[in-house]
Amino acid sequence: MHRIALVGVVAAFALALLAGVAVADTKAPGPLGLPSVEVLKEKLTLTAAQEKKVVSIYEEFKDKAKDVEEKGDAEKKAEVRNEIVSKIKEICSSDQKQMLDRLVTENPKK
Repeated sequence: MHRIALVGVVAAFALALLAGVAVADTKAPGPLGLPSVEVLKEKLTLTAAQEKKVVSIYEEFKDKAKDVEEKGDAEKKAEVRNEIVSKIKEICSSDQKQMLDRLVTENPKK
């Protein structure tokens, strides 16, 4: 009986852990003052696949953005920010790219 309970607890823990990893905070601001995934999804009308790619791009640059933010090098921040925006543009249609440019301009870098 203990073995079944233990297996159930382990399975529940593993499921909770996997669910936590799979769900990103899409409402949190993007790196270096960029719009959140949620804002991009709404304003650019991103598809589910595009949304996943943006989450992936933000995750990919999380450490690099944090590093340049901590160092306070404005030139390097702008460079990394532009790199992130360029990666996002790679997955966007021409209309989405134009809207992204407006969003990024409206939301100046920190």
